[in-house]
Amino acid sequence: MRYLFAIFCIFAPLYSNIAYNFGFEYGVFSVKDYTFNVIRYTPQISTENFLASINFDFIYDTNGNFYFNKYTTIESIFSKIAKIQYTNDFFFLEIEKKLELQLTDGILMKRFYINHLSPLYYYPSGRAFLNLDFLNLIIITDNILDFDIFASSFKIYPLFFTKQENLKDIFINFETLIDLDPENTKKINIKNEPIKFNDISSNYVFNYKFGLTSPIYKNNFLNFSLNIDYAGIYTKGIGFFGGIMGEFWNLFNLSLTYGFCGEKFVPHYVDVFYENEKNFKFNSLDNINVSYNYYSIASGLTFFDKNLKLEIEFEKQERENKNPELYLSITFDKKFFKIIDLRFSFHKADIKRIEDLTLSSDFSRMSLNFNFYMSENIIFGFEYKYLFHPIEIINYKNDIFMYIKANF
Repeated sequence: MRYLFAIFCIFAPLYSNIAYNFGFEYGVFSVKDYTFNVIRYTPQISTENFLASINFDFIYDTNGNFYFNKYTTIESIFSKIAKIQYTNDFFFLEIEKKLELQLTDGILMKRFYINHLSPLYYYPSGRAFLNLDFLNLIIITDNILDFDIFASSFKIYPLFFTKQENLKDIFINFETLIDLDPENTKKINIKNEPIKFNDISSNYVFNYKFGLTSPIYKNNFLNFSLNIDYAGIYTKGIGFFGGIMGEFWNLFNLSLTYGFCGEKFVPHYVDVFYENEKNFKFNSLDNINVSYNYYSIASGLTFFDKNLKLEIEFEKQERENKNPELYLSITFDKKFFKIIDLRFSFHKADIKRIEDLTLSSDFSRMSLNFNFYMSENIIFGFEYKYLFHPIEIINYKNDIFMYIKANF
């Protein structure tokens, strides 16, 4: 496959409607007691509607040992897909490495954190969107090499034919989420071994949601909508949700959500810590033997034509052994700031007191990505990630990746 791709890249410039680009990157990646050097070559081909690129990673440790075994299985080879994208007027397909996945408002899947050890170990996720006047379809899978988790959203606009904006934008929503291998926590692989995925579970977990969303007021400056949802976990429990969202002058948004959750039910079953908890989470729902209330307040600020963004969310589940959660993200985009971009996100669960917001407490995750553009084609950057959880994946806590890359 690699040789076919290389031949395609070589002959691509012969066709006037195909563009050929490539990137070169050198970086140092540190995790636990290990330090790795990463050399990456990324060829890319693109047309008006299609783009494809693949990473050729050459990784060696401080002892000079090359990690060639990460190319000895089909999964290892295809895990190096950097990006495949196809788009037209109504359809969008993307295969790309992601750090987080979320399905619409997050009642079923919210900030699902994956690819902890990128760039040493990663796999591509898949997303597909279909947008028609009367139908909107989203399909997500966490890993195209394993296809364990599928999430989908169907939005139907029954009054799409009317000219009344408030009526035209009413939609009915049906969502599903299934984990076909819920007992299998991903094996994060630091050693020089090939990447391989095996299914070990004999059952599955199925979540679903029905909802209705309707605008209640809209003009050039203000936009308010109301939503009601019914969600459930198959063979376990159900929950009811209602919320209101307002957008003010395209600068500020605010959403308030209330939920009434029954026994054996939790909102956003697949969440930021799902990789750590998935092999016991389904059975642990039996410990929730009373109904409880759920509250969420989220807000966002955008400036400079949405190139500076601030988001914050606070949520509370009023049940035993469950404390509030906080999420914060900040984005500086290169389109406005020209020579830098920055993306920062922080998630903290189980907040008992202010001291729990410190960087070393359990049930917390942080991601920071910074790029400095020394020229249009030369970039210096670093990524820092951490995840603290009582149930650790290979004792993983944090990593840092510093790199310089050139794009041509």
